[in-house]
Amino acid sequence: MTDPNMWVHYNKNILRTNKCTHVEVAAPEGEDWDEARLAEEKKKQLQADPYEPRLKVITKDARVKGNAPAWTVRAYGDQTEYLAANESPIRQNYGVVVVRSNTWPGAVTFFS
Repeated sequence: MTDPNMWVHYNKNILRTNKCTHVEVAAPEGEDWDEARLAEEKKKQLQADPYEPRLKVITKDARVKGNAPAWTVRAYGDQTEYLAANESPIRQNYGVVVVRSNTWPGAVTFFS
């Protein structure tokens, strides 16, 4: 899990309008739009500010200031795999992998 290509985005992205969803398209007051016109306006809105594809690898995110990657992946603790004392096929690892965002300070994900 220390390989950045193993990490993907699951949730929707933050749009340029700083929202997670587009504003619902409505006809201006005094005008009466049909369904085709509303669908056309919604399509224009999606083209102007599209969603990023889900399950996009974090290495494809735009780099931050100074040409640093958008995410930093680090391993902490003991990364050695240990066999159990009994003859169990289960291996144990006491390390932790932490993924930190360089775009949004404070956004952290971990894997243990």
